[in-house]
Formats: sequence, C-alpha cells, structure tokens
Amino acid sequence: MKFIFGREILDPSEFYDRDEELKVLINSFKIKQPIAVIGYRRMGKSSLVNVALKLIDNEDVVTVKVSLEGVRSIRQFIDLYVSSILTEAVKKSIRLRLRVSLINIRDTLHALLGAVREVGVRFDGLDFYVKLYTDVVDYKVNMIKALDEFLQMPQRIAEELGKNMVIAFDEFQQVRFLKQPYPDVLRVMRRIWQSHNMVEYIIAGSEVGIMRDLLSRSDQPFFAFFRVIELKPFDKDTGISFLREGLKENGVDCPMDILEKVYELTGGFPAWLNLAGLRMIEGGCDKWFILSDPTVKLIIESELSSLNSNQRKLLKALATGVKLNKSDVRKPNSVLAELIAKGLVKKTGWRRYRIVDPLLANYLGLWLRV
Repeated sequence: MKFIFGREILDPSEFYDRDEELKVLINSFKIKQPIAVIGYRRMGKSSLVNVALKLIDNEDVVTVKVSLEGVRSIRQFIDLYVSSILTEAVKKSIRLRLRVSLINIRDTLHALLGAVREVGVRFDGLDFYVKLYTDVVDYKVNMIKALDEFLQMPQRIAEELGKNMVIAFDEFQQVRFLKQPYPDVLRVMRRIWQSHNMVEYIIAGSEVGIMRDLLSRSDQPFFAFFRVIELKPFDKDTGISFLREGLKENGVDCPMDILEKVYELTGGFPAWLNLAGLRMIEGGCDKWFILSDPTVKLIIESELSSLNSNQRKLLKALATGVKLNKSDVRKPNSVLAELIAKGLVKKTGWRRYRIVDPLLANYLGLWLRV
C-alpha cells in the first residue's frame, strides 16, 4: 500500500477499505439501480466511483465518467456529456485508443466519426449525434431541445452497440446551474433516465447540503429515485491501520500515541491521512507535520477565498467557540444555511454546529485573521 495525495485513484490495488460501499455500487450496476454517492470533500468519492467502474469494466459494458466540476451552463454540460459518452462508446466498439480534446470538441467528434468510417463499422447513432452537436455549435438548433435529444443518447447508443452502459456524473450538484435557463431540466432528466433499461446512472457530489436537497426533498424531481450511499471518514481503527500499514511498507514505525494524534487531527479524512503519511515517511514520527504542511495551507486558503466575508467570519466564530449572535455576522442563520449547503458545516444537535473538516477548523482557530 502507498500513500497517494492530490490525484484520484484508478487502480483497485491502490484503494483502501470501503469494501461495503464497493459491493453496493457493483451490485447496483448489475441490477441497474440508480445510485448516489455523497460525502464531504476529501472523502474519496471520485476514487470510489473510479474503482467501481474499473471492476465492472468488460467488453459487454461501456463505462463513462463525466466530471461536472466547473460546469455553469448547458453548453458546458453538453460538451462534456456528449464527448465523454461518444468517445467511450467508440473506443469500446472498435477498440480505438483515442483522447478527447476539450479545446475543440467538434473536431474531436468528427475525428471519431472519420475513424469509425475508416474501419467500416456502421454506427448510425454517432452520425446523428455528431451532426446534432455541430448544429448546436453553429446555432442551427435550440440548445435546450438538443439537450433533450442528448439525454436520450446513452440508451440509443447502448441499443445500437448491444452493450449495457454505466454513466457516472461526478460533482453532480453543478446541475443546479442549468436550472436558470432550463427550469425543468432535472424533471426531464428523471423522466428520460427512468425509461432507460440498458443504462445505469450514478451521481456523486461533495456539496452535501445541496445533494441532500436534490435527493431527499419530496418537491424535487429526484426524490426517491436514487439509492444513497453517504461516505464517512475512516473510523479510528481503520484510519490508524491505514497509517500503520503504509508507514511500515516504507520502513517507518511510529508509536501508537503518534498515530492516534494524527488520526484526531485529520478527523479520519482519507486525503489528509494520505498527506500525513507522506510527511511522516519524509520527516519521521511528528504528529504536528500535517498542521504546518504548506499543501494544507494552500488548499484551505483557496477554499476560503471562494467564500464571502460573512461566511468566513462565521467559520472563524465556529472554530474559536464564539456564539453566533456575537460573531459580527449579518443574518447568521442564512449564512449558516449557505455553509451547510456547501458542505463546510454540519449540524450536530439543537443549535449546535461544527466545521466538517478538522484541519480547516484548526487553521481558522490557530492562524487565520478574518
């Protein structure tokens, strides 16, 4: 086992624990049960989905992962969705090694079409959707109407290929940005997806409050549509075992009290445990390395820079134990709701809240002036 920080895991041999979650995902793929994976940042959602897709990948299944991180418009959604699905479908059908260029997706799709024609494979669906995408780019067809057609695409491609398909959307909470120009987009997605019998859908998201609203509110289109898995931090035994095994393979043997303190400081978040392990391999058994690591500082400061001043003040108040009514935050209850939606704060009891990430709480409490 090796410590890995800063990249998604693709190889099942590099993945640690989460056996039960993997079993649920793989079984859901087999029975085409739509499934949602939610969890706070740095829990390993993306890696879990990657490994599950890898384990079920074979010649009879087309697996596609579409990351919606940064998507803010229907055009961006269509670009990622169409290029990802068609590229994987072509690769699986004619075994081509191709890469999608997100700089010029139209050229990439036409290159796919040319490659298919060159090997003499009939692929009518590819012709249709490449032409439709070209018409979208050239403003010859309404983008919302085109999106409805593209949402039908996985089932039609699966039928044409005679292969089942699994579509995984990462950072699915970004679809909320599609609702402004297209208020019914989620309702249309559900209506179309539930009619597909050769395609299984999985969604994952890290803005936990938003994802919970999408999935659990009875007035939302996806209410009772997905089975939900919520990823938690590693428990104490698992987290310490993870650290001990990784350190041992690198010739480092740290006392139990050090490992316990590292677990406490990281809260059992897999990403932070990986970074702590790397630092301890390099510098020895120092439990405080993780707090002073420049990578932690860069990540946390980047996240804080995306928040407004009221949100930062409220986080500072939570980190330092200041009561919300004395935090100099305007409309603290509204700000609190925003931070919960973003997955930065969670409710722990009646009028009790805490910052989700213990390293963020430590950073705010020890160093940052807001």
